[in-house]
Amino acid sequence: MIGTYEPYDIEAKLIADGRLTRPEVEGLLDIIYEVLTAAAQRVTGSDEVDWPGLFADEVVDLLVALLIPIADRPHLAEEMHTAAAVFQALCDTLTRRG
Repeated sequence: MIGTYEPYDIEAKLIADGRLTRPEVEGLLDIIYEVLTAAAQRVTGSDEVDWPGLFADEVVDLLVALLIPIADRPHLAEEMHTAAAVFQALCDTLTRRG
């Protein structure tokens, strides 16, 4: 286990941000949990895996930071496709460098 975040920690971070309404917080939590669950399944190769503790806190912070701006500006969701390509290239580069 490398991370310490639990679901309630992420909810607290979103609420503390202050820019989001309660429905936006709930919507982002659904997305974040879905993404972390899918990533955990990919990393472990198992459909029966929980994500808490699996990812470094900084990785979860990055995901939260990426999603907060699109909560109140849905048009930015289109830009996430471009961002995904950038982050995939970053991950590929880091993987190659070991």
